[in-house]
Amino acid sequence: MRQQLLQRRGNSAPRWWQQALRRFDDMVIAASTRICGPGSSLVIMMSHGIYRDEDEAFSGSVDPYQPLTTANLAIVIECFLAGGYRFITPADLDRPFEANARCVLLTFDDGYANNLRALPILQRYGVPATFFIAAGHVASGEAFWWDVLYRERLKRNNSLSEIVAERQKLKSLDNKGIKAHLRTTFGDGVFQPVSEIDRPLTVAELQRLAADPLVTLGNHTVDHELLTRIPLDEARAQIRDCQTLLEEWTGVTPPIIAYPNGVYNEAVVAEAEKAGLRAGLISVWGRTRLPLDSTNRMRLPRYATSGGRNTERDCRVIMAPFSLSAVKQSIRSRRQQRALP
Repeated sequence: MRQQLLQRRGNSAPRWWQQALRRFDDMVIAASTRICGPGSSLVIMMSHGIYRDEDEAFSGSVDPYQPLTTANLAIVIECFLAGGYRFITPADLDRPFEANARCVLLTFDDGYANNLRALPILQRYGVPATFFIAAGHVASGEAFWWDVLYRERLKRNNSLSEIVAERQKLKSLDNKGIKAHLRTTFGDGVFQPVSEIDRPLTVAELQRLAADPLVTLGNHTVDHELLTRIPLDEARAQIRDCQTLLEEWTGVTPPIIAYPNGVYNEAVVAEAEKAGLRAGLISVWGRTRLPLDSTNRMRLPRYATSGGRNTERDCRVIMAPFSLSAVKQSIRSRRQQRALP
């Protein structure tokens, strides 16, 4: 298990052929940037939790599939600023973009309390960010089910591959079914957060977050339901009720939705638009050409910000007109979407 965790942290030494491929891809990145130039595009960055350091991320309280630290977040911001990118808000998506605009939308999903750690960093650099909130967790204070699964299976010495397989299988159920399974398996109190890093924001903390002028709140449904896995009337309620709760708590109506797990279909998109949402984000890797096409603004791709020692290189890969690493990640993200039960 320790070796698996080290590999997941990215702290295991890459093999010789991995080093060779990376060096070759670095040459591809440099050549494509020199020949093609940066172009006009929108990059949307996706994160979840924000940790003090990697030890906290891998403490066992949360599933550390994107172990972004505060230091990593600062690196991401510095890299894009150095690359000539302008950080924007969802409201900017409705405004004209200048020629050759390079824009980045920084996003955080779910509504973890640890997201408050982003505020001093955003304020230091003067850049905005969007936080997508699963409102039901703010109301209940319950931990997220994937963290519960990871924590409890780790206690029982299950392998990471076993945990991932079970997590994938559970996604075939709705939120109610997942919770019932985990309570039956691990006990009634299993959704009680065990630390400061696995708990969601409280209403008071959400209000504090929303009050910052650099912050936009986004819709992430009430219960983080995969919207194509439930009846359409339930999907409609998940979207609309999240809008209502966030507006009641903060006085602000979210203009944008991140579909949980990036799962959507045309009926879900239509319901989001009917709820007044102006843009929607999915989980497939990719950039968006500017100016925005009105036909795709409800299906905008994102890049995952995973943190670790490769954060700076990851940013270069994302900013490059072409790279082998980006192609690989794009293919992988599409396969992961198709593999959802």
